[in-house]
Amino acid sequence: MRQTLILHIGTHKTGSTSIQNYLYYNRLWLRHLGVFYPRPINGRYFYTNNHNDLRDTALSEGKHRSPHIHPEFGSHDALLGRYIRTIKEVGRPVNILSSEGWSSHLNRYARRLAPLTQHFDVKVVTFMRRPDHWIEKFYAQRIANIEHAETRTFDAFVAQPHIETYLYNRHRMFNWWAKAFAPNALSVIPYEPASPGFDLIGRFLDVCAVDAKVARNLVLRHANANPTLPPSQAEKLRSLIEKGEPVDQRRVRAMKRAPDPGTHRYLSDEARTQILGRARPDMDAICADFVRDGRSELFPGQPETLKTLVKSD
Repeated sequence: MRQTLILHIGTHKTGSTSIQNYLYYNRLWLRHLGVFYPRPINGRYFYTNNHNDLRDTALSEGKHRSPHIHPEFGSHDALLGRYIRTIKEVGRPVNILSSEGWSSHLNRYARRLAPLTQHFDVKVVTFMRRPDHWIEKFYAQRIANIEHAETRTFDAFVAQPHIETYLYNRHRMFNWWAKAFAPNALSVIPYEPASPGFDLIGRFLDVCAVDAKVARNLVLRHANANPTLPPSQAEKLRSLIEKGEPVDQRRVRAMKRAPDPGTHRYLSDEARTQILGRARPDMDAICADFVRDGRSELFPGQPETLKTLVKSD
């Protein structure tokens, strides 16, 4: 019987870090339950909780017109081959690789991982947040990420072509994975942290067909690993970065813990409604093609009834 391989591809601000922490810190227990979550094989990611080494080799080759050897990780094919050999040697029925960077607007990741189908039964799992909620969270994250240190205004950030793709044409991005593997290989899980009973890890384990009850009682089961700066604090941080003041992770963490004065909003009710209206055809197509829980609407309800459910997760 062929082994199953789960590719968890994000997307951003949908609990990816929480899932990765759960899988990484419980990897020995999960291995006893038949689930293998390998440590990163190479480079500076060896002590991290995800498989961004595979993301970076594919990205490097794409930027430099393949074949290009990543100076730290080597070639993508060689690294992917090492993962394949490791998974086969360990021999567990269910295996998981995770990188939220794979949910990028670039098509190269699905194509570069497609050879996995020669060795495993591959499932692709991704979470999707409601577009208006997602853009607010993602923008604040880009400000707080020292590597990016975003200084553009919210409107300028949203106007970027690839951001508009994330908001209004995500079905096309998901379809790359369906074509690379199989239409029924991709499962999109609506990310609804404010909905009663929403269980991030539980939904992920269900899609991965991990049935053991003990898996649902391991550490970090409900941990919020990467909270988002609220808008007021994010704008304060962006102003500091614009002025050239020194900002480090310690300062960002302190701002995340500080109370939110609630003096800033990125989207008005009208703007939120406009985003959802424009995104409706895309969301309907995603729901019809890639959501497996039988719902008829990706995110039920109108924005005016859901606006109070936005959380700082």
